[in-house]
Amino acid sequence: MNSRQLVLAALARVPVDRTPVCNPTSVATVELMDLVQAPFPQANRDPELMARLAATGYTELGFDSIMPVFTVIQESSVLGCKIEWNQKDNWPTVKMREPIWQDPEDIKIPSNFLMHNDTRCVLEAIKILKKQYGHEVAIIGKTMGPWSLSYHCFGVENFLLMSADDPDKTKSCLDKLKAVTIQFGLAQIEAGADALTLPDHATGDLVSAGYYSRYLRELHAEFVQRLRVPLILHICGRTLDRMDYIAQTGVAGFHF
Repeated sequence: MNSRQLVLAALARVPVDRTPVCNPTSVATVELMDLVQAPFPQANRDPELMARLAATGYTELGFDSIMPVFTVIQESSVLGCKIEWNQKDNWPTVKMREPIWQDPEDIKIPSNFLMHNDTRCVLEAIKILKKQYGHEVAIIGKTMGPWSLSYHCFGVENFLLMSADDPDKTKSCLDKLKAVTIQFGLAQIEAGADALTLPDHATGDLVSAGYYSRYLRELHAEFVQRLRVPLILHICGRTLDRMDYIAQTGVAGFHF
């Protein structure tokens, strides 16, 4: 079995020749940027540079996967969040102290969402990687979940207060923003992604296991049904108290 076959078999829970080593998040370092002349922040906005830097995870580090989305800001940039693009030695970040929305009614998803430079960059990079490495290594995309997008667009504190004070409004926000997760995920699958990382940061230091069950368990199960490739859910921080709920969603894997 080659690297691609190993990763997909493991995610499908079928026997493998050896345990695959799959990294569904960023492996970008300054040293790798220098090695292939693909530095930040340009490698987050230029498809050729993005693909070149991502490929080092396989060609230089030996992972069985390539994941070209180094940040969590692509979708939020398109939605209108202010981005701090930073320099070579740091990731681009959303300026979360400058929220763009206050209520569910404010949510607007641009009709040209997939044509914006920051989403199109990811799609083109996946196409490049699929053409060059797609038969031998697993190409993994990334589509942000609606809880993370809500942090970016409403501000972390504002959204967490909303989740405590107004469950209906919170669910309305998540229901509207799930369209971004699905639309971008389907486009990456069409571009050639074999699997998708789904970051949705309902981390233990911010929300309880009960909140995960109330707000995200059914949504994540819906993503499993609508995005028909293996999904690797990512939540930072302490998550052991919600692992039973996460297991019920049907995601293929979990990234701590």
